[in-house]
Amino acid sequence: MLDALRAEVRELQLRVARLEQRGDRMPAEVPILLAGEPDRGVEAFSFSDGVSTFGRALLGIAGAYMLRALTEIGLWSTTAGVGAGLAYAGLWLWLATRTRPEKQLAVVVNTTTSLLILWPLVWEATLKFGVISTATAAAVVAGFALAAQALAWQNKLAIVAGLGSFASAFIAMVLLLGTHDLLPFVFALLAIAAGAEFAALSGRATGARWWVAGLTDLAMLTLAWLVSRQGGLPEGYAPAPLARVFAAQILMMAIYIASTVTETVARNSRFTPVRVIQAGTALLLGLGGIYAVAKANPSSVVAVGVVVLFGAAGCYSISFRIREDGKERSENAAVYGWFGFFLALAAGLLLFSSWGQMAVWTSLAVAAGWAQRSFRWGGLQIQDAGFLLVASAVSGSWEAARLQLFGDGTAPVPGFAVGWLFVATVLWYLPAHLEPEIHSRQRFSMALIGANFMWLAAGAGSHWLILAWRGFAAGTGIANQGAQVPSTTVATAALICLSLGLAVCGVKWRRRELIWVVYGAMALGAFKLATMDFAYATTLPLVVSLLFYGGALILLPRILAKNNS
Repeated sequence: MLDALRAEVRELQLRVARLEQRGDRMPAEVPILLAGEPDRGVEAFSFSDGVSTFGRALLGIAGAYMLRALTEIGLWSTTAGVGAGLAYAGLWLWLATRTRPEKQLAVVVNTTTSLLILWPLVWEATLKFGVISTATAAAVVAGFALAAQALAWQNKLAIVAGLGSFASAFIAMVLLLGTHDLLPFVFALLAIAAGAEFAALSGRATGARWWVAGLTDLAMLTLAWLVSRQGGLPEGYAPAPLARVFAAQILMMAIYIASTVTETVARNSRFTPVRVIQAGTALLLGLGGIYAVAKANPSSVVAVGVVVLFGAAGCYSISFRIREDGKERSENAAVYGWFGFFLALAAGLLLFSSWGQMAVWTSLAVAAGWAQRSFRWGGLQIQDAGFLLVASAVSGSWEAARLQLFGDGTAPVPGFAVGWLFVATVLWYLPAHLEPEIHSRQRFSMALIGANFMWLAAGAGSHWLILAWRGFAAGTGIANQGAQVPSTTVATAALICLSLGLAVCGVKWRRRELIWVVYGAMALGAFKLATMDFAYATTLPLVVSLLFYGGALILLPRILAKNNS
């Protein structure tokens, strides 16, 4: 007995010594949990408690049916019965928020019981009995969701806020489709969404924030589609005044723009993929919906374009300020920059004709190219290339080049537009050429601009060569002999000659992105040779095409070899 006691004392001494050695790594206070004392954070599930919880829920639903029975036998009016049912559903919601947080099953069951009482009651009172109007039903649904969010804040019961918000939003969406009255339930969804965003910004129970956002997006899409359809709203739908439609679309953008800016700028939170998608969707549905509804009125389209333009300026301003201050994440600045880019494109489409768009976007591309020397951001380099590419597309130069290279060569080429784009390309390329070091994104944007230049130059060069051929043929009398213009061969020759010239420039200036463009142009030439020259050219023009392409394959390795020497 004495030996056993001595062994235990020795073991305790060893344990104390080990604890003293690790004392500086231990917390100042170590909570001691007595044997048999439960952890108050999580309460173990008990079968009897679960059965009792579900039993109480059934009694609650039985009470709802009792209120309905009293209404059906005429003990009180339908209006009084509906009011009593709504109060009864609110009582169960209150009970759910008064349940201890560790009793998760009871919280979920009580919240679900309140929802099961509310759903059929609002549906029948609105559609079957007509006791409450659609506006009142929308107010009840929105009020229930906001009450669930507010009551859940007290005990930090996220599950109550989540179930209440999502279920109420779902009910609003179902009633929107079932009642054929759009606006009341759209505004109800916006109120629920605003509550969910406010809860998230307050750091409290966020609930089903993104589920509510998704249902709100769906409701706004439905509203814009039905209101803007040809012939107006379908038969049987309640009128939707345009002023209220515009108010709903503006309110949606205001909710999610304010939430996004607060989170990512004021709170220095990182843009998440879901946040980017939802902010972009809100802008698309809001601005796109306004345009879809008001596109028949030119002054309204201009007003939308001005708003979009200010939005683009605001996004760029936030992006630049974030980068200059250095306080925020660079990813946030990039996201705002891309929002500004797409909004600027949308504003150009709404405010200007094709010529105006070309002038504005080429100017933006050149300005951004020069600004890049003092403002380092890889995304800006890709954006200014994007502006130049879009300007080329809307001016008709892309399509004209395609018809020249892969058509019969008779399509007109917008000479002024092509000349304008050539000047803009040179002005854009000058500051990039002056840079001592080219980064990967800048090199990629330079390759895009080079490919665009090659495409436009090949189309324009082919057109001018064909015009020269026709002038030569008319002057020498060849045209009177029925000679056809070898447009396919001329286009191949123009493409090959430009490829060789670009290869020389790439080697001389040590710009490997231009060499990439040469490889692409030669691949395009091979495709054209196989699909156009062999199919449509006569024997002699085909021989000339093969000579041009074969000669280029011989010269190009020798030109490019100088780049390695």
